[in-house]
Amino acid sequence: MEMMTASAVAQMIGGTVISGDHTIEADNGAIDSRNVTNNSIFFAIPGTKCDGHDFINNAVNAGAKIIVVEKKLEELILDENAKKATYIKVISSMRALASMASAYRNKFDIPVVGITGSVGKTTTKEMVYSVLSAKYKTLKSEGNYNSETGLPLSILNLNRDYKTAVFEMGMDQMGEIDFLTRIARPYIGIITNIGVSHIEILGSQKNILRAKLEIENGLMDDGTMILNADDDYLYSVKNNLKHPIIYYGIENADAEYRAENIKVGDKTTEFDVITPYGRFSAKINAMGKHNVFNALAAIITGFLSFM
Repeated sequence: MEMMTASAVAQMIGGTVISGDHTIEADNGAIDSRNVTNNSIFFAIPGTKCDGHDFINNAVNAGAKIIVVEKKLEELILDENAKKATYIKVISSMRALASMASAYRNKFDIPVVGITGSVGKTTTKEMVYSVLSAKYKTLKSEGNYNSETGLPLSILNLNRDYKTAVFEMGMDQMGEIDFLTRIARPYIGIITNIGVSHIEILGSQKNILRAKLEIENGLMDDGTMILNADDDYLYSVKNNLKHPIIYYGIENADAEYRAENIKVGDKTTEFDVITPYGRFSAKINAMGKHNVFNALAAIITGFLSFM
């Protein structure tokens, strides 16, 4: 994250500096005091199991300079060192984190790839990152940072050196992908498949499809959707989205990008790729047909990004 003053942060998140130095600067964000580094903004978020406000002392002692809180200062139990930090009061620390990530994202005019789906998100993200980073310095969300807190923290890692970024987006209920995609504002939206994860909450695969398609809500006006044509649910929306769709697949002959002659080895998989621009051979350091789907999504991303 680029260095920002407490006043600038407060303006971004609709908060008020209630204590400390308005000019103090920070260059990274954290919600877990164990992840705080020097010059962090620590967002004290109340949770179901623990409350971030209870870890402010730890955060400040680890190097946090700016603390975003929902509670009043007199409600906090602060040691002498923590009392010297700068505090920004907000209505919701969770929403403040999202607001900051959204405003910070808008400072960078770079193409972003957003990836969701029931399975294969992380592998597809890694493959897309591998393709894009061959030409551009690319930021990717790390680990399982694909949630309403993880994605904003990933976005705060952007700086002027990055020329593109790829973010994974997870969900377990309706509205979550909508929330994430409006923050990330992707240029390319990838949906790997529609499975049965969280069907106990959403009720049906049709509802899971609706939830995953929310990624289109934050897509740039000139953006493109990349979908799996071998997934019946995703192929059923081919004429129903407002953005152009590029399909990939293995069995569906209507897919613009297809894989043929798949050969699975001990540690690798080889296949031929059929594209609108010709045919070529590919080899990935991963086993299985499912990884061919992930690779096809990454290949399309490369064509869109490099041509």
